[in-house]
Amino acid sequence: YNNNVAIWHGGAIVNYGTIDSITGNFNNNSAKLDGQPNYFSYGGAIYNSGTINSLDGNFNNNSAFVCGGAIYNSGTINSPIGDFNGNDFRGHALHGWAEEVLGGGAIYNKGTIKLTGNVNFLTSTDDIFNSGTISTFGGTLGSPMTLQMQSVYGGGNFYLDDYTNATLASGRVIEQNEFNISEHSTLSTLPDGS
Repeated sequence: YNNNVAIWHGGAIVNYGTIDSITGNFNNNSAKLDGQPNYFSYGGAIYNSGTINSLDGNFNNNSAFVCGGAIYNSGTINSPIGDFNGNDFRGHALHGWAEEVLGGGAIYNKGTIKLTGNVNFLTSTDDIFNSGTISTFGGTLGSPMTLQMQSVYGGGNFYLDDYTNATLASGRVIEQNEFNISEHSTLSTLPDGS
């Protein structure tokens, strides 16, 4: 899914129903309304208000004007696996709008996301706005799930369950989220320069 542009939502995919499986990388997709009277464009690669049961791929350099540079979700996404690299939303930089109103360079979530495989948010713009629920499942004692995060904000719930080893990038924060860590999971901060 490369170089797609939507003038409203979902540069590559818009979903209001049920999709069983999406496999593939998402590169340089965008949702934008430049020059229009309002700028409410969400989900540079994917806009989901339905259900996606499996999502496997990397998200590179996708952008939305308002929120969800890679993914906007108000429905349910199960099993996203992959890396998020260089995704962003542009309204903040251009207009100084608050990240509490807009955001989620990688993901803007006000629905439910269940992470069941390794996921890495690699650059500083690949943050998560979460006003819904994000949880991890599927790690085991011998094979824990890994989650590398940038900042997380937005007032939602975040659960690290089932043997998850999570790291927070240096200088990043978790704020306005109820963050729950099971006894078999860990959250650590990477040292400066990592």
